[in-house]
Amino acid sequence: YDQWETLEEWEENARVPENMGFFFRTTNVLDDIRNVSAILDSDLRLLETGSVDVDLFLPEFRGKLREAGADRIIAEYQVQLTRWINNKSEY
Repeated sequence: YDQWETLEEWEENARVPENMGFFFRTTNVLDDIRNVSAILDSDLRLLETGSVDVDLFLPEFRGKLREAGADRIIAEYQVQLTRWINNKSEY
């Protein structure tokens, strides 16, 4: 067993992720990120520790995240990533 051969083979066959080098610019969704972070800070621990009935609390938690702007953050991320990938392929 030659670990260097194995490493070289792995590197030769590795696929570089399409989004390698992408950086998400949060400027357009800073308020949404703050709002979502506040929900996560206040409510996520309840789910992690099992302090609440997950079946009842999870839909409420997801609703709070959506209301706080989680969907806008995801949409902005997708717009930037798609634009970046499309521009990257032009070079």
